[in-house]
Amino acid sequence: MDTSEQIQINPEDLQTEGMSIKELLHILKVRVGWIIATFIVVISVAAVYLNYVTPMYESEISILVESLQKSSSIESLLMGQSTTKISTEVELALSSRNITDALALLNLDSYTNSDGEPYSDRKVLGGLKERISVTTVKDTNIVKITVTDANAKFAADFTNALAESYNEMLNSIARNSKTVQKEFIESQIPINEQQLQEATNALGVFREESNIIQLSDKSKLLSEKIAYFQLRREPLSLQLNEAVYAFDQYRAALIEQGLSIPSYESLSKDPTVLSLSDSLHDKYRERILYEAINNGNENATPRQYVLESASSQVSKALLDHLSHIIVKAAGSNDLVANFRLSELAQATQQRIVTEVEIDVLVSVEADYTEELSKLPVLERKLLDLERDVQVYETLRLRLLELLEEVKIAEAAVSRSVTVVDAAKIGENPVSPNRLLILAVAVLLGVAGGVLLALMVEMLDVTVKDEGTIKRLAGANIPILGWVPLMNFDQKIPIPELTVINKPLSFEAERYKLIASNISFGSLRKTRQVFSVTSPGMGEGKTSLIANIGTALAQNGLKVLLVDGDLRLPQLETFFNLKKSHHGLVDVIWGKRSPEEVIIQPLAEVPSLHVLPPGMLPQLPSAVFNSAPYSALLQYLLKRYEYILIDTPPLAFASELMAIAKHTDGLVINLRAGVTTKGSFRELLDNLILGKINILGVVFNGVLEKKSGGHYTGGRYYAYKDNYYAKRYYDGKTGSGKKKPRELSVRGGYRSNFIRDLKRREKGRSEGTQAPVRPFILKNDPFAANHQTPDRIPEQKVPQEQVSEIDLLATIENDPKAAGRQ
Repeated sequence: MDTSEQIQINPEDLQTEGMSIKELLHILKVRVGWIIATFIVVISVAAVYLNYVTPMYESEISILVESLQKSSSIESLLMGQSTTKISTEVELALSSRNITDALALLNLDSYTNSDGEPYSDRKVLGGLKERISVTTVKDTNIVKITVTDANAKFAADFTNALAESYNEMLNSIARNSKTVQKEFIESQIPINEQQLQEATNALGVFREESNIIQLSDKSKLLSEKIAYFQLRREPLSLQLNEAVYAFDQYRAALIEQGLSIPSYESLSKDPTVLSLSDSLHDKYRERILYEAINNGNENATPRQYVLESASSQVSKALLDHLSHIIVKAAGSNDLVANFRLSELAQATQQRIVTEVEIDVLVSVEADYTEELSKLPVLERKLLDLERDVQVYETLRLRLLELLEEVKIAEAAVSRSVTVVDAAKIGENPVSPNRLLILAVAVLLGVAGGVLLALMVEMLDVTVKDEGTIKRLAGANIPILGWVPLMNFDQKIPIPELTVINKPLSFEAERYKLIASNISFGSLRKTRQVFSVTSPGMGEGKTSLIANIGTALAQNGLKVLLVDGDLRLPQLETFFNLKKSHHGLVDVIWGKRSPEEVIIQPLAEVPSLHVLPPGMLPQLPSAVFNSAPYSALLQYLLKRYEYILIDTPPLAFASELMAIAKHTDGLVINLRAGVTTKGSFRELLDNLILGKINILGVVFNGVLEKKSGGHYTGGRYYAYKDNYYAKRYYDGKTGSGKKKPRELSVRGGYRSNFIRDLKRREKGRSEGTQAPVRPFILKNDPFAANHQTPDRIPEQKVPQEQVSEIDLLATIENDPKAAGRQ
């Protein structure tokens, strides 16, 4: 066939392009059922959850917490410094001890769950600690304790009980700390009084014996400096004693609990501790020298601020390292024990820092004392005695004041926790949040439905719309038309021949449009050969070629349908004809002439003929690759205007390529919802590789209700209920036609495809109508039984004479047509 005007196909056009918004909306419209189903499922799950979940109530109490570290050391009391950090106290609120003490304050038998079971059963009470939360208000000592429970009254009462037991726990810890401070101060006062008495007596005796009353200015200045250093050292000595006492007490208590606590010597000799101590020693010595120069002036130099900040950072690093060492050695997870370990680390850090400060003061004092030693002996001795008296007197007064403060603080420890806002019974449940859950369910339902629809579309390997065809076939391969999925009345002789059974129907018009597109949109030659194939079996190519051929023949064109599917021929079965014993294969092998085997399937369409396959060969491809087959096509083109070949699918028969090479164009039939994208793409690749002219694609078996409205609208323009249809079916024109039954299509693509396959299997049996031969030949046994008035008398016709018969005149049964081409 002439291929000079074949459609040029660029393989790059076959690449799948990105999905446009229009295609996306079309997919969502087609898959709207999945979206609605997903939405209903998600909403139903949310409704079931809200119906069966137990509502939870929440109660919250706000309390003001006194820090346990406030005024807990001698240094803070003497220097007026304190800390208000309550991170440790917050952790104690969630301790098992506090929860147990709070439960002991309640009558658990008075509280029940929704099933009436009392809370005295710990299984009913459940994991209570997970339903308690403790938060703090930033930069304040206000703590908020929240309890969540299914019983609103229990939540409120237990929250208040937690605050009460929490107060008792903190009070107990605070009393212990104040008691230790009081005992230590009371033990130091007698010692101080004795030292003051001895210093006063020594000064009086010296003045009586030496008659020296006043000191020189230099002696006085040096004496004041040394007195300043001694005064600074005395509270540090007391603090060191307190730290030693606290360390021993805490360590002994923790060892009794079975914890492994390292000694002070091992802690102080740690390399990191030694390094931090040396750094602190250097910074503190420089600070002391600046203070000596400024005579204790409150207006410190910028350098002093830098040194003070650096010293604080080193002290904090030292405390962190000591806490790490001690906790690691103890290996405890109990909150109360960890609090004791924290106090032990603070006592250790306080002891190390105090020792460093005392060592610095002693060294600086030694320097000043050396300078003072250069003064006269008597003056120097007087200076020492006066300084001792001054130091002991100042210290005595401060110890007495401190003792009174500690006694007052100890007596005042009655409430470390002050309730700001008491817990109240919750009126509305805090969970589940119905509005939030429903809103999230709506969003999840819509989003999940869209994602599921897209996923179903991705997993669907079949072709269901023209957009997919265009993406796979490219822009150069047109879509010749589409045919809706139909349900046929099996009671009529040829159910699927729509153009004859319902010639004025919408479906028949679709076939006629495709026939027009093939005849007028192809190579525009007078006589042409076309083949129709499909990627798979049972996709409707035989029905398509029969209806197209019939539509062309109804227009007065001479059409020959060739059943080229030598593996599973279906044309005779389609037209309800009995199987012919001879056909195409017999002609190719020279056993029969074309006129002997060609049959006429429809009496009302005399220009439509069928060439059956005949005997089925073992190697069908050899038939179509033979020279006689090519010569046969040339011979038949002189008698017919259109030759349509029903070809087998490429996936099951390789002879498709041999058939297509002898045609002017090939039409690909795709069945919606059945043809897979992969098989369609494979067919295209093979046709392109074989340089076959692809005339176009027919989209067959389309379910309009599943097309998302893509194909709707044209049906209402068909000749269904108008004047012409009524005249045609009522027989007013003399045709006597009876209007066929309207059969609706039910189910989806797969169910209808399975139904068609079952009907096809059932219809494989031989047809009921005897074939009619349009050509009357001499000595033809079949012609002898063919009742035609103009039958030629029987005689033997040689094979070479068959080709001389004027087929056109015989086809039209008109002697005047003789010799017309």
